[in-house]
Parts: sequence; C-alpha cells; structure tokens
Amino acid sequence: MKSLALLVSIAMTFTAAALAQTPAAPSHEHLKVFEPLIDATWRSTAETASGTAIEEYTFEWDAGGAFILFTHSLSLGGNERVQHGMIGWDPDAKKLRFWGFLADGSFFDGHAIEGEDDDIATFEVMFTGSQMERARISIGMPGANVLMYGLTMMRDDSWSQKFERPYQRVVQERRDIAMVNGFNIYRKTVEPRAIVGIRTQCKPDEISATLGGLYAEISGYMARTGAESAGQPLAIYYDYNNENVDFQAALPVDRGVKSEGRIQFGQTPGGEVALIEYSGPYEGIPKAHAAMDIYFEGKGLEASGPPWEVYITDPTTEPDPSKWRTDIFYPVKPKQ
Repeated sequence: MKSLALLVSIAMTFTAAALAQTPAAPSHEHLKVFEPLIDATWRSTAETASGTAIEEYTFEWDAGGAFILFTHSLSLGGNERVQHGMIGWDPDAKKLRFWGFLADGSFFDGHAIEGEDDDIATFEVMFTGSQMERARISIGMPGANVLMYGLTMMRDDSWSQKFERPYQRVVQERRDIAMVNGFNIYRKTVEPRAIVGIRTQCKPDEISATLGGLYAEISGYMARTGAESAGQPLAIYYDYNNENVDFQAALPVDRGVKSEGRIQFGQTPGGEVALIEYSGPYEGIPKAHAAMDIYFEGKGLEASGPPWEVYITDPTTEPDPSKWRTDIFYPVKPKQ
C-alpha cells in the first residue's frame, strides 16, 4: 500500500501543478498520441523451458482523463508478476512523464526523450530499489493491431543493444476499464435476458427482507408454470432515495412465460452497459453507485435506463459478507 500511496501522491502533485498554470493545455491534449493503445489488451506469448510465458499490457484513461494508467503482467509456470504505472504531462518540465512500480516493489521514474521516428514515445527512466539503474523504454505501433515495446538498459556506463518485442491486440469483452474510489468499472455489451419479476416499493432498510419474500413468490410461480431458472436473482432500481425505493425483484427464466397479476414477464435491457463487480456486504453497495456517478461525469456519459443489481452469491450458503459478490449494471449512452 505504501507504493500505491506514493503513486497517488505523485499524481496529485502534478495535477495541482497543472491547475496552478493558467492558461495551460489540458493534460490529455499531450497524451493523444497514446489513444490507439487505450482500452485494449496487448499480448505476447513465448515458449520457454518453464512453459509458455504470457505478457500483457493494458492502457486506460484515469477517471478524469488527466493520466494514462497502464498494467504489465507476466504469467509463467502458474506464477504471475504485475507492475503498474502512469503516463502524464509534467507541466514544470513540459515533457511527458513515465513512472510506476515493478512487481518487486521497486520504483521507476523518468521523462520523454527524442526517440526514433516510428515511436509513439521514448522515455529515459531511473530505477530505485531495483537491480536496474537506468533504462530507455520505447513504445511504438508499427501496425494497427501491433504494439512494439523496446528496452535498452545502461550497464557499466554503456547502453545495451535495444531489445524489442511485439504485442498483438487482444479483442476482449471488457472495455474502458477505470478505477474510481476503489471500484473497477468497465463497459461491455450485454444481451437482453428474459425475466419474471414483481415491482414494488419499500423503505431502504427493508430491501433485503422484501427481496427474500418476492423471490419466494416468483419461484413458486415458476414452479407452477414449469419455467426453469436461468441465472442469479436480480433487482432493477427505478428510483432510490432516503425515504423510499421503487424496484423490481426478478429471476431470469429459460423461456417466455405468461404474466399473472403482479408477476410480470419481461427482459433486462440489452446494449452498452457500465459494470461494477462489487464484493462485500450489501451495506457497501451505495458507495459503488456513487463511484459510478463519478465515472459517468468523467466519461461524459449518462444512464439510458434504470440500473440493476445481480446477486451472484447466495448469503445462505456463504456466511462471510466480505465474499458476497453483486454485479451492478448501468445502461449507458453519451451525455446529451
């Protein structure tokens, strides 16, 4: 946690410096050259004596769009090492800055230097607490779906031969991953799901008890109609305030069924969503929704419909609330 605190401290320092300069170009204006790398995973594989080595890089904007966050992972023989870093604009040096932490906890920090013509950027960095002392790191894109990463190290006062490795873009389900107030938020496309549900209202502190009774009522109806469950229970929230909650308790079903009284057949929305995979007691879920509000504001998005929560973990079989997982979905669209 000490290394993470230091990284956050550096980010806050440079954000404050940027705000102190008026007028100044927004940080992201200096980072546009990296946009082809954003919201993608870049992978390289190699066969070694210990098995297949898999290296991956991911790049994403921070929630405010002022920095680019990157993660590098290496998986080999069942072990994984991960390093994290940031790329930002240093308003004092008027250069791009590159800093972060290696898997062993050591720290690196440096500025952009002039590189080769086909490089997006080249950085010269210094290491603290590592066997390496100094290195030049280059990032290039020789093709639309290829990331080229180069490394030259200083050894005995001379530069080693440049080592380069290509990484292929991996098409993945998760996009635009961001960390907001400790919550990972990402976007994906989902298909509509058939559900049977009951819409009702109650006080916020009555939600859990109310959901339990409604799920039992819906399960009884499904048993009478022969419908089978097709997933975990969920709730769609139409309105939520300190005094009252308007929501629909629902269970996914394997086929269409006839509505009966207050038990209605329907679908969850399909299309683009923002998603948080929350882990912890239900009392902490409002903090996840608050983080989603911040994410929307930073990304220029708004909800295109009511959010819904899917309760992945059954509390009756998992007594530890810290292990309860709840997936929180928000249908999204560009803010008008």
